[in-house]
Amino acid sequence: MIADFARVALADGTTKAAIDLGPGWKVLTVRNKRPMPAPITERTIESHNDVVCLILSNGQKLIGSRDQRVAVWRKERNSFKEMADIEPGMELHGEVAGLPTVVRVIGVMFNARQQVRLIGLTLANNDCFIVEGVVCR
Repeated sequence: MIADFARVALADGTTKAAIDLGPGWKVLTVRNKRPMPAPITERTIESHNDVVCLILSNGQKLIGSRDQRVAVWRKERNSFKEMADIEPGMELHGEVAGLPTVVRVIGVMFNARQQVRLIGLTLANNDCFIVEGVVCR
């Protein structure tokens, strides 16, 4: 799950806060290394007080639940890891304007005191989606 204010890439090339999205919205996904639209089929909203903040080299912060999975960059094939397992220096697979990028994690913060509203998005075919420039599932 991601923070409600996190910017999600839409199929039309714009971004929107996760809280403003729901079933039927088309977001950008990546299949076979190609960007394409995918519909959101379900949205859940929960509050958590145990979240992770990844500080990224693209100037963004990705905030989400400890078990939110992000794509770790590999030359041959990306693998997904939970945000709680991400460490500074790791490189994440990203997408900007439909082009693949690599985003380095420059810092990780754990917050267990403040309630954060999180959004869970489910896409058709269990597709991934792009949040703050990072591929998530």
